[in-house]
Amino acid sequence: MGESAHANRSPAPAPETRRGGVDPQAIRGAVPQELSGPQASLLYRLGLLLVAFLLKPLLSRAIRPDPKRALAKSEAPLLFILVRKIAEAAGAPVPDRIEIDCDVNASAGRLPGEDGKKLVLTIGLPLVAGLELRQLAGVLAHEFGHFSQGAGMRLSSKIRGMNFWFYRLVYERDSFDEHLASARAEENVVALVAGLASLGVWVSRGVLWLMMQIGHAISCSFMRQMEFDADRYEIALAGSDTFTATARDLGLLNYATQLAFGELEEAWREGRLGDDLPLLISTKARALPAEAKEAVERQILSLTTGVFDTHPCDRDRIVRAQRAECSGSFDLDAPAAVAFSDFDALCRELTLEYYEDALGPEVRGTTLVSTSDLMEHRDRLSAEEDLVDRYFPRLIPWARPFALPGDGVPRPDRPKEIAARLKTLRAEIGSRFDAAGEAYARYLREDERELDGSSADALLSAGVKPDPKAFHLPTPDERGVARARERAIRLRDEAAPELGEFEALESERLLCALSLLRHPKVKERLGDAAMPDDEVAELVTALAGINASIGAVRTLYEERLRLATLFANAEGREEDSVFVSAVHEQAERVSAVLGPLVAQLSEVPFPFEHGKDRLCVAEQVLPEGLPPDHVGAIGQAAALVVQRIIPLHTRIVARLVAAAEPVEQVLGLAQRPKQGSGG
Repeated sequence: MGESAHANRSPAPAPETRRGGVDPQAIRGAVPQELSGPQASLLYRLGLLLVAFLLKPLLSRAIRPDPKRALAKSEAPLLFILVRKIAEAAGAPVPDRIEIDCDVNASAGRLPGEDGKKLVLTIGLPLVAGLELRQLAGVLAHEFGHFSQGAGMRLSSKIRGMNFWFYRLVYERDSFDEHLASARAEENVVALVAGLASLGVWVSRGVLWLMMQIGHAISCSFMRQMEFDADRYEIALAGSDTFTATARDLGLLNYATQLAFGELEEAWREGRLGDDLPLLISTKARALPAEAKEAVERQILSLTTGVFDTHPCDRDRIVRAQRAECSGSFDLDAPAAVAFSDFDALCRELTLEYYEDALGPEVRGTTLVSTSDLMEHRDRLSAEEDLVDRYFPRLIPWARPFALPGDGVPRPDRPKEIAARLKTLRAEIGSRFDAAGEAYARYLREDERELDGSSADALLSAGVKPDPKAFHLPTPDERGVARARERAIRLRDEAAPELGEFEALESERLLCALSLLRHPKVKERLGDAAMPDDEVAELVTALAGINASIGAVRTLYEERLRLATLFANAEGREEDSVFVSAVHEQAERVSAVLGPLVAQLSEVPFPFEHGKDRLCVAEQVLPEGLPPDHVGAIGQAAALVVQRIIPLHTRIVARLVAAAEPVEQVLGLAQRPKQGSGG
């Protein structure tokens, strides 16, 4: 059902031992049932089929991952010395190869293929960028703790191989299963034989699933103990306090990685990418606000270790580290990057390789910009968005988007009158602030209630009874939905006139400031702070184009919300023809709105800097174009358009406000405090 999250997806066995790896999910499978009453000849044939099925995984070859990027000694001579010294101190063999990647991680393993006996140490460059040398040395000592577990690593490799074998037996489907499925469709004795064979395969997989679960739990317990043992090496070298700080910093780096990739996704849609991924991640981690850092630390300390976890939770590891009360033997204070000859150049080189591997040859046509410049650009955007909260004494609800009156910014033929009007508008907006705030709260509340009613209506059309409490309905039927929606629309519309007057004042205020910005004397006083007229014109044009489509965006949001509500209630109704038909009909309604909206947005030029010859708003919000005729793809595409068009609208308004506020300062109007007072 596309977006439905109820598919039975089971994970493969755990990869090589990696610090900070993702906890595996519990493996689910079928419950075995007894086979009863078949004839002996059929059982004999079934047994032959089962033997063939069980042998099949032994005869096929798995696909090996691509090799990592090897690090040359000339690129990090001090690192190689550090690695050798730590290996000797740990009593572990020196790795035959050091590899680097763009993960926030370090790992120990063996080279695949013919070099399977050689040890390899993998270090993520974001780890180096975000840690101190003492912390990095501790992480390396942890990995050498794994190297010293020679017998344990070999045993764990065998156990994981066996688990993987069980996994393939239980979950892998092949031509044998397809032949059985085809045979079951026959209308003769072949169908009976195939049915019994399928039942036997199902029972055997159930038994194997149980064996796999037991083996997986044992191997995970063994691997967790190996992690605790490797931690002892890190604690002895770096100390208990550094171990705790490293656990926290790794959590921050992983969180910052999510933020960094979110920014890179937006930059990629604009045809640009930062040239130093490790720098972007480490800088985002350091710049996290105190509240975010505290939240990450709370999450680290709240996690618990599960039966199928290959790594113990950080809380358990920290408790053991603090219990050791070790000061550590490594006391050199310096950034970890000093171990590399030219760390910045290496990061840029590996970042480009990472982009090409992840995005393909298209990245060569992308403008690689300095990561520092990219971060400054993002900081400026954030500052401008905060400026919107200060310039307008309200948040702009997307259901009532901000719009400028008229066709553009007029010339300031009577600048003194415009300046006087601007001051009057400022005062009047302040006097109406409290009443407008209450009206906005009513409007948004009732707008949400109307959308709830629409979602409940979608469920009724699919034959599902909605929860009256969850959807704010007097009764869970068509009459109750109609009454709830009519009431919400009436109350929402009652707040609209007051909001319209308030929004008109705000729009006129911004237009007055932008008009004065065109006056030569104002430009002279602002100097470099004055935004060029052509940039203002591009922003105003884009704002008008997006506002012309907001009605369709609102409709798309509602129709997609109806589809999402159906998806959320799809479990157990996959065979319900009425429900399935309603889902497809709703997806068609979403698609009917999405297509014309994307076509409309394709006529609106993207008004910000980008790395392409031409970029329209449609390409920025939906770079892959219209989705295929599939309910899940349609729902995802609609969600992307809504999620991206509203921030883009806010970004345009923020840029215009950034151009207008200096004009008010020139007139002697003080900056308004952020979201609060009127006046």
